[in-house]
Amino acid sequence: MHVEWAQMAQYIPQGLTGIETWISAADVMYLGAERNAERSSGLRRRVWQGQARGLYRWERDQYARVDTVLLHNPKDGQLVSRMLGSDRNVRVISPYFDRYTPRLRNPGTGAPRLLFWGSMGRTENSEAAEWLVREVLPRLRSQMPGARLIIAGSNPPHGLVQAASDAVEVTGFVKDPQAVFDRADAAVLPLFRGAGVKVKVIECLAAGLPVITTAVGAEGIEAGLRDGLTVLEANAEAFVGKIVALASGPERWAGESQAAIEWGRRLGDGDRALLFR
Repeated sequence: MHVEWAQMAQYIPQGLTGIETWISAADVMYLGAERNAERSSGLRRRVWQGQARGLYRWERDQYARVDTVLLHNPKDGQLVSRMLGSDRNVRVISPYFDRYTPRLRNPGTGAPRLLFWGSMGRTENSEAAEWLVREVLPRLRSQMPGARLIIAGSNPPHGLVQAASDAVEVTGFVKDPQAVFDRADAAVLPLFRGAGVKVKVIECLAAGLPVITTAVGAEGIEAGLRDGLTVLEANAEAFVGKIVALASGPERWAGESQAAIEWGRRLGDGDRALLFR
């Protein structure tokens, strides 16, 4: 019996015998609650801390009663191994992700089109997109007036839909992601919450998009500037500075795009170590 996502463990009957059981856990849930606590204060912070403790106990109990726990990066594997006091039933495997046709990007010093890609129904994604609209894009357009932001993904909240303008495109559900990727020059993914490997980062890099993200966004991915991935503090000026620097010379943007394409090719050749950090 194989279940996807740790939450589905509740459907594995207690005391099941004679059947091998597996859980495929996309991330370690309690870690996401801990990060929510770090970004909260007062009563909300205490609630999230309590949630993290409860999730820790629940996850430990679920993982302990199955034969194999599948995780998508070594850090999560170590967390679960410590949780269980053993790594006997913990396996780390590469996550599944969609591949889009890679293309070299080079908008030069003109008007870059920046992409935020992800399910907008997830709070950590809509929060990041709203931060880009509110904090990053106005600063960027004061230096690069033609810069545009494409926010692509299903179920955007009402406030984000209302933010659409000449500078901000909010697509909602995208039937053909390739078409959106083809229009973008770089991906900006400033994630503050959540846990586990962010598949959106892998997909954007492999498509040849230079990616600008945070430590949370880069978690579990073995890539760096040499591969087209820039990891920054969650600081609007830092994000603007990086985008302006990309456009500072004709080779800079194309160079990081080519590096991302090469990283994606090596990943396609089966170099699983590229994913893990």
